[in-house]
This record gives sequence, structure tokens and C-alpha cells, in this order.
Amino acid sequence: MIYKSHAKVNLALDILGQDKNGYHFVQTVLQKIPLFDEINIEEFSENLIIFEGKEGPFINDTSNTVSEAMKLLKPSKKYKITVKKNIPVGSGLGGGSSNAATVLNAINEIGNLGFSKDGLREMGVKIGIDVPFFIEPGTAVGGHYGEKIEILPDFNLENFYTILIIPKEGKITKSMYEKIDIKKCGQKKSQSEEMIRMMKSMDSSGILSLMHNDFETIDEVKTPQIKNASTILCGSGTTVFGISNSPFDFEELSQELPHLRILDLRQ
Repeated sequence: MIYKSHAKVNLALDILGQDKNGYHFVQTVLQKIPLFDEINIEEFSENLIIFEGKEGPFINDTSNTVSEAMKLLKPSKKYKITVKKNIPVGSGLGGGSSNAATVLNAINEIGNLGFSKDGLREMGVKIGIDVPFFIEPGTAVGGHYGEKIEILPDFNLENFYTILIIPKEGKITKSMYEKIDIKKCGQKKSQSEEMIRMMKSMDSSGILSLMHNDFETIDEVKTPQIKNASTILCGSGTTVFGISNSPFDFEELSQELPHLRILDLRQ
């Protein structure tokens, strides 16, 4: 059976401080987007995990989030798992976390393992901070380090025009966090609170103007400004999410950003 493993964007991301071990406290609004990897799962004579697609060669075949998920689940049966990678690796779109969550959900269901959604979230956070969100992807607030999930009413992206602007090389999350100046962060937390309030009341009228990401306070991070659109850095990666009430001029964008890949999420 084939499962869709969706990517995400952070519509808001506030870095609120650090604990004694250097881990960062955050508040973030997470949103599923219509870009996904395809994961085919079938019973097999041995456990086998295969990565295919354009992004497949960038995945370590022996150490990856899917194999970590299988080790935690410990199913009695064996499975062949084939992941067709469409989500760019290291982009901030959460592809690896999504893959892990999709496999946790799928094998739990196929194998009748009996884990609850909360149980799967507790398992998933051992793999990655974003995994709990992907157990029930949609729209949610992530608190603490990002793993404490409060599910929100779905923010319907079908009402908007959306794109991804993807560079050739991603950045490593750890190195991005090392560059953060905490003093510059958390200044837009009130915008996050307003966004969450609007989402809870099913009011999307002003959400685009409230989008922000504290990683954009890093001096070297440049988010392209696009006419008639709101843009935001995706997580701690290098991909930019663009959203607008009106169609994008792709010919104009390709001329302005010739060195970048532009992906239309409405196709």
C-alpha cells in the first residue's frame, strides 16, 4: 500500500530561550503542505528499506528516520519499505520526520500493534522534534522544543496560491541554531498568538501578514521579496515558502531568481 508523507512549513517560529544543555525553547505554527514523498509498504521475507527518486541518493541507507521508526516499533512481521523522495533533503520541510511518522502510523495499523496517537508521538520524539506533528499532520502549534503538539483547525491552503523557492544546498539545523542571537528572537511572539487566535476562530483574513521566522534574524539569511506575496523561511532550512491571494507570475519569478528552483504547490 502507498502512503503520502507530507512536507510542512512553519507559518510562525519563535525562539524563546535555551535550557542548560543548549536546546532551544520554541513556539511554532506548523502547517502541512501539498508536497509529499510516497511510501510503499508490503510484507516481505526480510526487512528492507529503499530510497528512490531525485532526493533518494542523499539519504543514508543504513542510518535514517525510517529505520529508526522500525527499530522502535519492533513489529513481528518483516516489511519492504520503498520511499520515493520528492521533498528536498535539508530544506526545513521536515521530510525525514514526516517519513518516520508515516511509517510509525502505517506499521502500527498494518501490524495491529495497538499504539495510540499519543503513544506514537512519544515514540516519534525519540527520532526527531517534528515527528509528533506528522502523526496527525494538518495545522498545529508546537511548544517546548517543538514536540508538544496542540492541534488547530486546518488552515486551508487551497484558498491561496503557494510556492516553494528551493536552493541547491540545504543548511544543517544544528549549525543554524548555533548562529542564532537569542536577544534578537522572540520579538514577534504576539504575532504568533494572534495567528493562533485567528486560526482557532477559523479566520484566515490576516494570517499572511503575521507570518515570521526567527531564523530570519540571522544576518546571512536572505528571504526573497516577491511582489504581492508573503514569504517566509521554512523551519531552519533554506527553502522559502511563498503564499499569495493572487496567482504568481512564474516567468517573472524565473527571471528574478534564475539560480533557484520554484515549485508551484497548486499543480
